[in-house]
Amino acid sequence: MLKRSRSAIYTTDYHLVFNTKYRRGVLQGGVARRAREILEVVVAKRGWTIREIRVISDHVHMLISISPQERISDVVKHLKGTSSYYLFREFPELRTKLRKGHLWAPSYFVRAAGNVTMGTIRRYIKEQEKRHE
Repeated sequence: MLKRSRSAIYTTDYHLVFNTKYRRGVLQGGVARRAREILEVVVAKRGWTIREIRVISDHVHMLISISPQERISDVVKHLKGTSSYYLFREFPELRTKLRKGHLWAPSYFVRAAGNVTMGTIRRYIKEQEKRHE
């Protein structure tokens, strides 16, 4: 899907994966639902698009479309920082499961997604939920 800005026509899709600190399986039930809601709101407010998302107990997979002016490192920082803030605020019990108030591990995986691999990435993300149930 092509998008337009004042100076460009583009499609910049990324497959993102970020893990909870220590791979702790804290993203379950209400926490997982709320994490997804928060990420969807953050993405919508920034004008980005989620093409696919799965919140698994210890990590998140996203296929996200952003503008070419955005740096992916800033996008990830914003997603992780905002979601962490609200999840710790709404679920204070997370602090007992994760030391030092860090929800997310500092690293992440990112791969640019071309049209050729889009369907493959979507299937992969959808299958992750089944694998971790």
